[in-house]
Parts: sequence; C-alpha cells; structure tokens
Amino acid sequence: MKRFKIFLFSVSIVGLSACSLFNEAPVITLNKSFETTYDLGSTEPNWIDAVEVTDKEDGTIALTDDQVNTIDVDMNTAGSFDVIYSVTDSGGATTEKTIRITILDKLIVWSITDELQTQGDIAYWEEKYSQKYNGLEVEFKVIPTEDYVSTILPLLQSGEGAPDVFTGLIDMIKQFIQEGYLADLEQMIKDDVDIDISTVESDFIDYVWESGMDKSGTLRALSFDSTPGAIFFRTDLAEKVWPEWDLVTPSEHAPTNVVTDDDGTYMYIYDFMSYEKFNTIEQLAVTAKEVVDSEQNIKLFPNEDSIRFFDSGREPKRWIVNGSLNPEHMHDVIDYMQVAKQFHSEDLKSTYTANTPDWSHEWFAGMRGPIKPVDSDQEYEIMAYSLPTWGLFHVIEPNAKKNDNNSNVNDGTYGKWRVANGPNAYFWGGTFFGIYNKSEKKDAAYDFVKSITLDTERMYERAQSNGDMYSRISIMERIADQYEGNPLLGGQNHFDYFLTEAQKIDVSHVTEYDRQLDTILRTYVDQYKKDEKTLQEALDDFYSEVKATFGDDFIPNNLPTSPE
Repeated sequence: MKRFKIFLFSVSIVGLSACSLFNEAPVITLNKSFETTYDLGSTEPNWIDAVEVTDKEDGTIALTDDQVNTIDVDMNTAGSFDVIYSVTDSGGATTEKTIRITILDKLIVWSITDELQTQGDIAYWEEKYSQKYNGLEVEFKVIPTEDYVSTILPLLQSGEGAPDVFTGLIDMIKQFIQEGYLADLEQMIKDDVDIDISTVESDFIDYVWESGMDKSGTLRALSFDSTPGAIFFRTDLAEKVWPEWDLVTPSEHAPTNVVTDDDGTYMYIYDFMSYEKFNTIEQLAVTAKEVVDSEQNIKLFPNEDSIRFFDSGREPKRWIVNGSLNPEHMHDVIDYMQVAKQFHSEDLKSTYTANTPDWSHEWFAGMRGPIKPVDSDQEYEIMAYSLPTWGLFHVIEPNAKKNDNNSNVNDGTYGKWRVANGPNAYFWGGTFFGIYNKSEKKDAAYDFVKSITLDTERMYERAQSNGDMYSRISIMERIADQYEGNPLLGGQNHFDYFLTEAQKIDVSHVTEYDRQLDTILRTYVDQYKKDEKTLQEALDDFYSEVKATFGDDFIPNNLPTSPE
C-alpha cells in the first residue's frame, strides 16, 4: 500500500509538471501610452487601462478590479507606489506584474512674464533650495498681462487650482492685497533666522517695499526689480537744435551740485537737457516747439503719449480718495490734457511729435534713424523716448543698431544716446511676488520668494549678467561702483542715474484702480486732442464711463469740467 501511495504521489507531481510545461502563463504588458507619473491631487486613473493581458491558450484576458491591487496608492500623497497585477489563466498558470507609479508634489508659480525661466530663477531655486523639500519641483505658468487678473481671481476666490506663488504689476498686487489673498510675508521674514528684517527693509528702495504693504502697514508682496523711468535722447539731434548748449550756465532749475566746466557752464549735455529742457511738463511743450522751429525735420517725441508719465508733476495725487474720484487729481488731469493737445496736430510739419504710435514699426525704426510717418512723404528723426529701465536694454539697444545692405551691423545711433531726468520721477512696470494665503506649501513658497528677493548673492549675479536695475540699494551701489559705463549711452553710467531716480519715486498715490482709470481716460484724451470733443464734453463722458464702470459713489458732486 505504501508503494502504491508513493507511486500515485509521484504521478501527481509529474502531472503538474506537464501542466506547467504545456500551459504558458499569461503575459502582462504595460501600455506605452499610459502615464506612470502624476501630480499631487490628480484624479486616480483606471488602472485596468494601464496593461494588456494576453495568454496563448485563452487569448486576450479582460482584467477585473479584483486582479489589481492598489491598496497602497494615495493620489494625495507625494511618493512612489506599487500597482500589482495578478492574473491566472484557465489552466491555472499565474503571472504577477508590478508597476511603479510616482506622485509628484510641485510648487505652483504663475507669472505675467517668462523671465523667471529665461533668467534661471527657477533652476536656481531647484538647485539651491528644493533639497529642503525633497527635491520639490516648480510648475511654472505664464499668463498674458491682459488676461492675468481675470484668469487668476476666480481661482484665488475659490481656492481650487490657485498657485502657491504668483506675481503681478503694482496695481494688480494692490488689488490682491486689498481682497485679502496674500499671506503675511513680513511675519515670514521675521521668522527667518537668517534674515534681520530691519536691515533688509532699510536696504530696499522705499517705493518697492511700500508698494507691497497693506493698509495696516504689513508687508505682503515684494519685488526683486526696480523700474524707474527716464527720457532717453539722442545727443546728435540735441546738438543740432542747441549747438551752444555747452555755453549755457545752469539756471535755478538745476541743483547746486550740478557738474560744470571751469567757466561755470554745463559739462554734460544730459544735465543741460534734464534741467533746462525737460524740467516741467510745460517746458516740454516749449522744448518741442523749439525743435520744430529749428526746421531740421526733427521731432522731440514719437507721439504725445510720451508725456503721460508727467501728468501729475512732482506732487502726485491719488485717483481715488474716500472711495471717489479725487477732484484735486482731476485738476492735474485737465492740465495734462491741455498740454497733450498742444503736442498733437494732424499737420506733420507743425506738430510737436512724429504722430507715430507706441510699439509700431515706425516707433522702433525711429530709434535707429529717419522714418516716414504713415501718410507722409517727408522723413523725420525722433530725438527722445520716455522709457523705464527695461526700455534701455530690451527696446532701445536692439533697435539702435541697423543692418546695411550686406546684412552687416553698423553703428546706427549706438553710442549717441544719453539718459536724462524728466519733469518728475516715475516708474513703469515691476514684477511683485506674493504667496497665496491658502497655500499648503507656504514654507517652500516663502523660500522661493526669498531666493529671488532676499538672496543678495543671487540678485548681484543677476544684476551683473543683465545690467538691469534691482530693488536692493547695497547691490546697486556695488554694481554702480564697478561699472565702467554703458557704450550705448556714450559711457554714461545708467546705474548711478537710475539708483538716484528710484529713490525719488513716491507710490503713496497708487491705487488698485489706476490701470483701469488710466485706460478709460486715454480714450477721452485722444478725442479731446483731436478736436473730436471739447474739454468739457471729454470730461463729462469720462465721468459717465467711470460711473457706469465703478458705480455712483465714484463720482462726487465737485468734479471739475474746466481749468481752474
């Protein structure tokens, strides 16, 4: 009996061996199109779709949920997880296959510009800071300026899909602060053991720090750059109109420390232009007329919008006071409208400008030589442009050189430009950073903002590489001291100029409504200067549109409709 039992047992084993030998196990193949990497919080996919199962005997095998083990997978937790498939065919042969999936946490950053990527800021953060957060990567998205507020506001309001860090121009940031979407950046800086906030605050250009504060004085946003403006002008054209500029003794408009020759006359033409020709908005009109009267086919500016930065003078007033249009500011607006009308004429021979719109082909071309304005057979040269810091490198410099017929670059107007003061200090642009108050990654978000605005060595490296103007005084003083002069500007040190000018800027008048109000006003300024409306008609229509846009409370009873 024993021998029989043993024999049967032996047969049973042989039978199993034969089964394995002739029945091939199923084959589990990963679909190449199936993603194995997901962002944190993603919707869990149908794991059955990840693989195909084929079997020699059974053909294609349809998977069921009980053949897929996803018990360890959590789409809301960063890390790597195993999805295990176990399939048994009709012959009893079983195959297991494990697929490793990765769920990535990311720091979401939105901006109005791509410079965080092109200038290496994101790469710098990932190299120097992300290790603290297990290699946390940045997901970066650029939204066009004109669509930015309408795109981001619904997300900030709902809390769904909002970025951890986002940028904005000053008026945008003012709106985000006003509506309570920005975290307390000041407290984060105070909690940082590596930073003394009083030292940092004193090192920032005042207007940049103040622009990021809420009404209670708490810092909620900060910018790495500073964007003071200037009037850039061509010396070759200025010397044609005022050939004896260097024989002029500084007037009472010039500071007492202005540099002069031994005989007390101006040493530098940019000082002469700053204090004798560009010193008030009224003087700009006089200067523009002098240029026309020289009868050399030169225009002071490309168009009358070049004076829009000087509409409030040295004592700017707020658009809005106590929830309504400010009558005092409107008196400044009326003065500006009247000067703008002086600058405009359809008669190109007599008009103060070349009637060339900003950003048009002729506007750019005027930086390198004579242009023919639209509908004109006469060539004119443009002497000056009102632009901020970034205009020097991104607008004037690439256009100051021109190609000859052999596509070789010659000098054009390169080296003939200088930078001068206008009637008042102004700024144009600037990228401010804030942290969403509902972000679950505030520590990483703070370190991202820190890497851009508080990491002095990074800011110094950036300033050295691109020549732009930054918001830290100590860095810009260091750069200015080492700088040998800008060849585009004939050796003039633009850092010295812009650092001084940036510290004059007053943002106490800036409100979250400025961009919209400026845009509305421009329509009626255009109609007035073209004689399509009287001054009173233009102002009445402006007030009506403001009322329709913002409500009755924006229009008080004492708004002016004529000059004082």
